[in-house]
Amino acid sequence: MDDLFSMDLPEYCAGKVRFPQDTIDWASVVLACDLLVGSGAKVLFGRACIQDGTAVLPFAAKESAEEAIRKMFDGCQVSCAPLKINFSDKKALQVATRINAVNPKTDKTSLAAIKPQSESGLLEHGFIGLDKQVKTIMSIVEAIGAYGRDAVDSLHMMFVGPPGGGKTMVARALLELYDRKGVTSGKGVFVNASATDLISPYVGETSHFVRKTFEGACGGILFIDEAYRLSRNDPTSRSADHGQEAIDAINQLMEELRQEVIVIFAGYPDEMEDFLKHNPGLKGRIGFEIRFDGYGSTDLLSIFGKMANDRGFAVEKDALDVLEQHIPSLSKQEGFANARTMRKLLDHVVTNKAQGKLDRCLSAGDVERALADDEFRSIEKLRVGFVG
Repeated sequence: MDDLFSMDLPEYCAGKVRFPQDTIDWASVVLACDLLVGSGAKVLFGRACIQDGTAVLPFAAKESAEEAIRKMFDGCQVSCAPLKINFSDKKALQVATRINAVNPKTDKTSLAAIKPQSESGLLEHGFIGLDKQVKTIMSIVEAIGAYGRDAVDSLHMMFVGPPGGGKTMVARALLELYDRKGVTSGKGVFVNASATDLISPYVGETSHFVRKTFEGACGGILFIDEAYRLSRNDPTSRSADHGQEAIDAINQLMEELRQEVIVIFAGYPDEMEDFLKHNPGLKGRIGFEIRFDGYGSTDLLSIFGKMANDRGFAVEKDALDVLEQHIPSLSKQEGFANARTMRKLLDHVVTNKAQGKLDRCLSAGDVERALADDEFRSIEKLRVGFVG
């Protein structure tokens, strides 16, 4: 046992390769990555992004591979820092586990996996049924690109619509676009906060909770989910006074830190309209309101199919026909959450399928069995709390 606790763990690092030129032969970059892995270097490469006008390729590796990376990308600026691995940092543990699992015989780098996406591609890829929302977002980004950050006074936003409609997904893609443009820090700072994260159980401390949350979001986006729960009229709030204190603090900090933090409120349309009434200054601080109407049957079918394909499953046409017949009743269920419900249904389909024939093709029978689960039986639709 003493030997177990005294054993030396491998050391890991995380870093970036910054390319000096504007035009890059990405096919050669792929070959270089494959050569490193093929030679035995334990290294993972992520998708490159554009920062300050140049391409940056992120990586994580065992520290023993650092010298090989620097030699391979000679002429590029390679920065690297130790990656601390401990029990409390789940993300670091996952990265280290993936690094150890790198196999030079099977792990090949693909062009699609590392080449930077175009700005439009960041929002167009996989954003089924959100054409209007993407168009609005892109018009804002293009204006900033053409005229500079100061040309658009307020980038604070309000996303309104039903749950599972793509609001959080669009907000995260928007952050990546802003990081590219230099509007935000380029560090991927995205803080997702709920009402309970902003309210202290003690009198007079809520404003400090709010400020701490804002400070944690500096250089990025603060996404406030179910913001209307802060309203004094919301019986689920910890305290009416505390909720109002949080709203007033948010209003103040949206102006005070508007160059450092972009706030996006999210929730149902009616509830969000009521929320804005609790401080007359809030509405004026919000530069853009974007509505998410929920998905139609065709979009939900496409989302289900894409989710399945992304997990390595094919979906038979008959399976989609069965799902299409049940979407009207699913949409009347309590807690129906659009894309999130499709994801949950797919979880049940895959789980049930594992009890029978182990292939990767989802049939009509697979979908029917999942729909027969208690969670998907049609009942009267009731409004429930919104989640992202």
